[in-house]
Amino acid sequence: MLEGMRVEVLVFGVLKDLLKGQSPVDLPEGATVRTLLDHFRSQLPDRTDALASIAVAVNQQYAVATQPLRDGDEVALLPPVSGGSESHVALVHESIPSDVIVGQLKQGEDGAVVVFDGIVRNNTRDRRTQAHVVSRL
Repeated sequence: MLEGMRVEVLVFGVLKDLLKGQSPVDLPEGATVRTLLDHFRSQLPDRTDALASIAVAVNQQYAVATQPLRDGDEVALLPPVSGGSESHVALVHESIPSDVIVGQLKQGEDGAVVVFDGIVRNNTRDRRTQAHVVSRL
């Protein structure tokens, strides 16, 4: 390959079925994460929605679309985690009453209610990250 690079691509979840046999991928010199995603979008014209909300990691570190890639990089494509039948999402400035929310969501046929209340990591893509998720399984 002239004037280019080769990256190893790891795919997870539903992307594994959609992007069979896609690694390694040859890209032009100066390629970014966006270049790689555009490469896959062109191969899945009817399923570009599958790439709309994925997370991308380059060499095991979360990456933004503008991050440059280098020859030999390992790029992981991570689809959103799914599960549960209902989620409650809200932006609030006060304490979150988890017990009240769980009481509203919980039903007799549920196997479990999972609550994560806390800081996922201190920042993501240069922005402070906080999360509270309640899902009924």
